[in-house]
Amino acid sequence: MVRRATKKDRKRYTRERKEIILIATEGKNKTERNYFREFNRSIKGCAIVFSDGNNTDPVNIVHDALNSADKRDIEPQNGDSIYAVFDTDFKKESQISEARKLAERNGVEIILSNPCFEVWLLLHFRYSTRGYQSNNEVIKELNDVWPEYRKNIASFKQLRDRCEDAIENTGKLKKFHNETKGTDIVERCNPSTDVDKLVTRIIEARKNS
Repeated sequence: MVRRATKKDRKRYTRERKEIILIATEGKNKTERNYFREFNRSIKGCAIVFSDGNNTDPVNIVHDALNSADKRDIEPQNGDSIYAVFDTDFKKESQISEARKLAERNGVEIILSNPCFEVWLLLHFRYSTRGYQSNNEVIKELNDVWPEYRKNIASFKQLRDRCEDAIENTGKLKKFHNETKGTDIVERCNPSTDVDKLVTRIIEARKNS
């Protein structure tokens, strides 16, 4: 399935509406959705919505994003944004590469975390370059600084005031990887994350609302 750029039988937008940021996440994982849903409480000119579908592999998560965008008339050329958020989770790099190609052809931006989304959460509290052998290692370290965290049920209200810290720490981490590995491509750098790009986009929308 390749997303069409336009539909000839679709009427052009004539109504004013909020900018929409559509986010596709892995399967029934609620962690990412709960985190980004918190931003909806403070944004007036933009709405964050989530894709349908329960896929967990990178390519089909992108398909979920495209299918949901079609159903809801969400179009990048109309100022909307479409994101596919998932973890490397020690997946094969070839799977991620295929997902990136599909996304690039269809106006979707990949937001990747290596090895998991909890790296981004940890960066709200501390900067670290330590590599991880499993997702559980990341969660254990996160619990050291945020004992209340439990996957899928955590409350993210207390993180809202730490977003700038997380963005700054992510920037430092990318600089570290560039200096030591010659790249900051997330699937090649453990730990690493692109979530700062999406959060920065949301913050910009909030400032412009």
